[in-house]
Formats: sequence, structure tokens, C-alpha cells
Amino acid sequence: MSNQLVSSFIQEIKQLDIDVSGPDVEVFPALFFTSVGLDYLQSRNFQHKTGVKFKHLTRNQLNLSELDVLVIVLGDYEPDKADTQLIRSLLQSDVKIVPFLLLSNQFFEIPEGEIFSYGQYIEALNRLCGKDYHIVAFKEQDLFTGKDEVIKYFQTLKDLKHLMRVKEKLASYYVDLTAVQFSLLKASEEQSSYFEIGITNMLEKEITRLLSEIDKTIHKKYAGVFNGQKGHFTLIQRENLKKVTVSRFPNMGNSWMVAEFGIEFLDISFQIKRFAAKVESSIVGEHFATLINDTNKALQFATNISILGTFSSGKTTFINTFLGANLRTSATHNTTILSEVRHSSDNMNKVSFQYKPIVHLELLSPNNDRDAAIISPVHGIVEDIIELNGIVTIMLRQQDELFSIYLGEKPPLSNVKKGVRINKDERLTDGKHPQHSQVKAFNLYSIAEIEAIIQLLNKDTLKNPKLSIQENGREEVLTKKSSIVSYLSRLKNIAKVKYATIPADELLNGEYSDIRRISFSANVTASNLLHEIVLDADGWETFQGNHQQTGYAESPECYLLLNKAVVYLKNDFLQLANIVDTPGLGSITDLHDEITESYLRDAKGILMIMIKMDNHIERESLWKLLSLLNSVYKNKSRQHVYFFCNWYRNLRTWKEIERTFAYLRDILIGFGFNKENIFLCNLESVIKHGIEDERLGEFPSYGLLKERLKRDIANLGPMYHLSKLNESWNLGIRTNLYNLKGRSYQLQQDIKQREFRKKNLKNIKDELETISLSSVEVFTHLKEVVDNATSLLYKLDTKKTWDEYGELLVVAMESINNAYNDNELLDEIHLKMLEMKSKLKKLNISVTFPDVPEPALKNIPFGQLRKKIQEIINDWPLMTFYFGSYRDNRRCEVRDWVNEHVDLLKESFKDYFNQTKNLFLDFKEKVIVNVTDELKLLENTKAVDIMTIQTMIDEIERNVKPTWNKILKNMNVLQSERETNEHYRD
Repeated sequence: MSNQLVSSFIQEIKQLDIDVSGPDVEVFPALFFTSVGLDYLQSRNFQHKTGVKFKHLTRNQLNLSELDVLVIVLGDYEPDKADTQLIRSLLQSDVKIVPFLLLSNQFFEIPEGEIFSYGQYIEALNRLCGKDYHIVAFKEQDLFTGKDEVIKYFQTLKDLKHLMRVKEKLASYYVDLTAVQFSLLKASEEQSSYFEIGITNMLEKEITRLLSEIDKTIHKKYAGVFNGQKGHFTLIQRENLKKVTVSRFPNMGNSWMVAEFGIEFLDISFQIKRFAAKVESSIVGEHFATLINDTNKALQFATNISILGTFSSGKTTFINTFLGANLRTSATHNTTILSEVRHSSDNMNKVSFQYKPIVHLELLSPNNDRDAAIISPVHGIVEDIIELNGIVTIMLRQQDELFSIYLGEKPPLSNVKKGVRINKDERLTDGKHPQHSQVKAFNLYSIAEIEAIIQLLNKDTLKNPKLSIQENGREEVLTKKSSIVSYLSRLKNIAKVKYATIPADELLNGEYSDIRRISFSANVTASNLLHEIVLDADGWETFQGNHQQTGYAESPECYLLLNKAVVYLKNDFLQLANIVDTPGLGSITDLHDEITESYLRDAKGILMIMIKMDNHIERESLWKLLSLLNSVYKNKSRQHVYFFCNWYRNLRTWKEIERTFAYLRDILIGFGFNKENIFLCNLESVIKHGIEDERLGEFPSYGLLKERLKRDIANLGPMYHLSKLNESWNLGIRTNLYNLKGRSYQLQQDIKQREFRKKNLKNIKDELETISLSSVEVFTHLKEVVDNATSLLYKLDTKKTWDEYGELLVVAMESINNAYNDNELLDEIHLKMLEMKSKLKKLNISVTFPDVPEPALKNIPFGQLRKKIQEIINDWPLMTFYFGSYRDNRRCEVRDWVNEHVDLLKESFKDYFNQTKNLFLDFKEKVIVNVTDELKLLENTKAVDIMTIQTMIDEIERNVKPTWNKILKNMNVLQSERETNEHYRD
């Protein structure tokens, strides 16, 4: 809603004769939760620019009943708990709240490892304020410099307050108008005044319309400003993100062709590495050790971009420009070695040489023998015969492996058909078998290459050599070094300066007249070979040479023995993709073709085929390349195979370009390759003039090729590995939290059990220590029984008393036996021991329970006593004279008998009592010792600190998990943007 519209709206209201004028400067009460911009927002300069003045209120000055609008100014940090509660209470009041965010310049300096961190902060503030309030954010610098969007926002606030004042006046006027209308209606009952009633109705409808328009105006104007500022703020985020991520990877932009190519993935990788390092150094690092190790491996997610092509098709030139590298190339130079370009993790440019363990060299071999038939190098079943434009390739399957046999323009024999079994060395075309055909020419290694082999033999770099010399009908094998050196020295005499094809006529005379092939093999001892070169200015020349001298890469010692050279460069793009530069196919040196063919069979990742297109196409080398590709990718996806057809300016007219490319494209499609992956580009225009989007007719441009490569690099490398890391970390965090919480619970249970056990053991110990076996009470009781029994002896006087008390004495003796045999103390001792045994058993403490012997008491034979007393009574004298002496003698006799047997019973009981007591004391001592030892063990056992476990849980829940979720959110943002961009391109 424009300021002009607001002004016209005010004028419309003024026509109703309502005063809605406002002050030049609107004063807004404001509550500040930040010191950023506090002074400036209250300054005259700010008032002059915006027409707004902020009145700073403290929390004690807040009186909501006096306010209609309150501005809340938030800053870099989220409000604390008290401030959050205050803001929520204000939002629930009737006061119109206007929240906005003023961020310091430092806030927009994105911390390492953060993407959209402040965006997440604003989301948190939006959640705090609710859906009815929108947070508008400004930079401190934008406020001070008076940017248009800032001035517009505060002027809008001024308009909003003015409109609110107008609305309030209109509402008041509406109330007054309603009262007038009511009075008119009442008066109309007394007299007709329909004119006044009609006027009031018209005013009422107009005011109602104006009030509705004001509400819409306030809503639209406020929402419009918010949306505009939201877009501006998003732009700030993007610009800062770009600035920070580019600064993190200063070596990314060496070439405009790869500038910021996948930099977002490197930034995510950077975050994850920082995150993993922090986790590793934290208290939970040990629990995530395996996952961190796997993470560091997964972040080495560079996929391979293999560059293949025909001789001098621009492969190395393309790589140099793509990476800003310095691999040697010229119009006459051809790549002689397989070079893999990788990222330098130690920030040093260098090249490392990896040599073959065994070298096989065809020093002399037949070349282009038109009379010779092409024979099958392996046995197998003919799976397919491909013929395009007169060029024939046979696809031969041997178990799970597919071989392509290139026949060129020679047609296959009539018996060579699809499904037919072919034996090794069987002829596939017309002509003589190679053993019998007339060879027209030979390929022969150069003088320098043969000399290098001799030198390497003499230095023992090549060990266990074998030289195979094949003649017509026989083969001679030399294994002695001196013999091999001598033979090679003679072979050198017929060699040329360079690898060459020589006519067979040159070999007709001398020792080579019947020779058809010379092969050399040996084990390579790489210890005395060059292994690494630091690629400074001198190092590049040592590696590749210059126009005046030959570099190590072009020396026979290197390219004859080398498996590959790994070039490490300080180029951040190489964290995303390794670049493999191969020797060109179709060069004069068959060795180059062998290197490339061998690599291609095991190549993975992205394959880019560069084909030189000028006024003619190298037909032989191109068809050899296509046959090889068809063989390798017979059962593999061709989705990531691209063709870069590099056209040259010597193709004068567009018709020539179109005709040549259309011919080549039809051939490629005929081989089963995707039409969408065939690009026609002028590499010179791309490199020199930066023309990415130059299109030749309907054919796709380099710009589209670059986007396709970017997509495949992302899908094969970072996106695949990042998705796996997402699954691994989510699972790892859940698993570790589950295990730690389970361990914490188990530890708490262990502590409870340990305390319970300690309590039981202490109770047993205390109980045993309180038990005492005192014999005083036992024997006192027994003495009373005996005294009561023996007191009857003194009542034995007359025959009558003997008869009366004699039986009582017998019964008393029986009671003495019972008293000694049924002792409660001994029973109590036995029960205590059994009870202790049961308690110890429950606590898993094993103490040998003593075998308590059966009591062997010498009981009083009271039957004998009864008999003796009966005899005394029966023998009682008749004469009174003898009565006194008989009575005394018999009483003494019985007394002595009783005392004797009572003493025997006492002694036997005492022995049994002491024996039982000793057994109990021994048992008690053993139990106390075991219990004491167990208590000491429990006291000394250091339980794992539950607080440590809880600290680990807190670390995962408060730091590890939220940080990973933030990284995950960044990955989701990245994935969403990629999908949006791809959809837009499609």
C-alpha cells in the first residue's frame, strides 16, 4: 500500500468533516531487548529520515492501560526465560505489538560449520511471537546508512499508527452518529423528519465502509512490508553464505570452468569433519569412535572422471583449463602415461609414481598384415556381431567376461555366427594363419626404449627377465641376463630413433629373417626408481620437461614401467572428483593404446570420451575406441558415459560441422549410447572466450555438459555418501543414547542391590555379634533341678518314708535326665545356626555348616535306682535295734549312687555343651570374617559414576544430536535446492 494511497484515504475521511490529522513525528513506546541501535533509534537524524521517534521504556515503566502500540526490539540473542515470559504476556494483551529484529554486523559473520544459523534463530522468534506477528529483521549497518527498505519500514509503522488513530476516531464518530440516529428515530414518532434519518443512515454506511477499508489497509500494508523484508533477509543469508563458503575453499576458483563447482558439498563435508572432530574430543568420543572413523573415510567421496579419447583430441588441454593445472600439452605432444589427478591433503603439489610389479613388452610384433587372418585370442561363444559403416566387431563371451575382437573392415568367416563356439587361435576372417602368413611390416621399439631396458637390467631394476623370440614354427626363450642384454644390443642396431613400423623387407637378411615376434618380461624392483617429485616450478619441468628437454614422464624408464602417476594438486574441486588423464588412442605407439584399454576395463565413475572432429575423423582409432567401449559397457550402465566432440575452426561451414557430427552421433547411438550424453562443443571458444552456452543448431552446449557433470559428480560422490552418513549417524545417536540410558538404569539398580546387600550383611554381622553363649544360666537351672531331686534323700528315714519318697526320688532322677536332654539353649543355638545358613544362602555367601553331633549324655539309670530302693525296703530289719544303722548306711549308699550318676550326667553334658559351643563360635567367626570381607569388597568397589553416564547422555542430547540435526537440515536444504535447480533446467 503506497503512501499516496494512504494520503488519499485520509483526504476522503476529511471530506466527512472529521479531523484525522496526525503529528509530523510519531512517538512509539519501545521495549529494547538489545543495545544495538538504541541511541540511533532515539536520535534526531533518525526522526528526520523516518518521521518516527522511539521512547525507551524500562520494564518498570510499562503500563499497558496507557498504551495502544508497543514496539519490541530484539537483538542477536534469544530472550532468556524471564524475557520470554514477559513477551508472551505482552502478546496476550490488548496492546498492538510490533516486534522487529535488529542484528549487529557481527551476527552476519556466519560461524564455521553453520548454514542459515540465523535463519533458524528467526524461526525460533517467530514461534515465540506466534502466527499473528511477523518478525522483520534488519542489519545494524542498513539502519545507520538509511537503506530504502529500512526507511520504508519505519515510515510504514508511522502510517500504521496514523491509520489506527483514524480508526479510533471513526469508531468514536460512529458511536456518536448512532446516538444521533437513535434520537432522530425517537423524534420521528412525534414529528416526521425523514430527511435527517436518511442523512444519518448514509453517514453510518460510509463510516462502516471506511472502518472496513482501514482494517484491510493495516493488514495489507503490514503484511506487504514483512514479505518484502523477508525476501531481502533471505538474500542477505545467501550472499553471506556464498562469501563464507568461497573463502573456506580459496583453491576452488583456479578456473572459471569449475568455479564454485559443487562448493556446497565441500562446505557440508567441512561441517561434518568439524562436527566429528568435536564429538571425538568430547566425553562421548569413545562411543562414536567407529562411526567417526567411518565418517572420515566416507568424506573422501571423490568419484572418478576418466578422460579418454583419440590422439590429440584435447584431453589434457581440457583438464588443464578445467583445473587451472599445468599438465604438459602441445600440438605435437601426446600423453605418454596414465595420470590420476587428486586433491592434495597436505597442501602440497606433488606427483607420486606407482610402478608395475611385472612388466610385459612386445619389442617386435607384426603390424597390419593384410594377408594374415584375424584369430581369436580366447575361446568363447559369439554373443553378437556388430557391423556399422563397414566396421566389424565380434563380441565373444567367456563365462562371465565379454571380449570385443576388432575385425576392422574384414568380414567374418561364414561359420562365425551368433551362438557359435570359437576356440582359441581359431581364424575369424579370411587369410593365412599368422604363423604361416607373410608379414608385411613390424612394430619395433625405439633405440632409446631398448637402451633403457638394457640399463634397467644392468641396475637390477628388472629382475628375473625373460626374452621370448618367436620364429616360424619354434620359440626360443632367453633367461640369462647377459644373453638378453647381448641380444637387445643387437636388436638396437635395427631400431629407429622413435617407436616405428618398419617394412618386413628390412628384416629379410640376417638373424631376424624368420622372426615374427620378440617379447620381454621381468619383475620390477622399484626401490631405485624415482617415487615422488614436488611440483614447484622446477618440479613441473622435471616431471614433464619443456620444449628444450624431456621430462621424466616421457622417459622410457618411466612410461615402460609405470602403472600410473598420481598428481596431487591444491585444488578443492578434486575433493569432489579425481581426474584421470589417459594416453590417446590411435597414436603411433601401441603401448599407449594398451595402457588406456587396460585402465578402461576397470574404470568406475564418470567416463568422458573426447573425440577430435576436423575435416576427417581418425576412423581406425575411433572404431577401436568404440569397440572397446562397447565391450566394456556391454553389461554395465552407460548412464555416466559422455562424449565431448571437439570441433575445430578448420570445419569452415556449419553444413560440414552438422554432417560430420550427425554421422558420428548416429554411430554412437548405434552402439547403444545415450543421445542426451553426446555434446558438440568448440573447446577453443570455451577456453579462450568463456562461451559456455554456445549452441550449434540443436546440439547441446558445454554449459549443459557442465551441469550434467555436476549432477553426476554429486549423485555418485557426495550425495550418495552423505545419505549413508545420515543413516549411520541417526542410528549411532539412537543406539548410543539407548545403550547409555540402559547402562544408567542398570547402574542405579546395581547400586540399590549393593546397598540392599550391604544392609543385609551388616544385619547378619550385628546379629551374630550380639549372640553370646553363657553357661551360667544353663547350669544354674540344672543345679536347681538336681538340688530339688537330691533334697528327697534327706526325707528317707523310716520304711514308710522310703516307700513313700523312694519312688519320688526315682521320678526326680528321671526329671534330671529330661532337664539335661531337653535343653532350650542348645536348641536355640541350632536354630540360630540354621537361620544364619539360610540368610547366607540367599546372599550367595557359602560358609560350611558344622555337623552338630548327637548328644552322648550319660543319663541316670533311674530303673536301677528303683530296684535298689525296692531291695532296701524289702530288706528293712524287723528289729528296731538295727534300724538306725541300716537306715544311715542305706541312705548313704543311695546318696552316693545318686551323686555318682548325677556327676557323670553333668560331666557328659558339660562336654557336649562345650563341643557345641565351640562349633557355633567357629561358625560365627567364619561367617563374620566372610561377611566383613564381603562388606569391604562392596565398600571398595568403585561403581561407574552415574553422573558421568548422565553427562554423556546430556552431551549427546544437548550437543551431538542438535548439531547433527542442524547439519541434516543443511543437507536437506542443499538437496531441495538441487532438485529445484534440476527441475528448472529440465
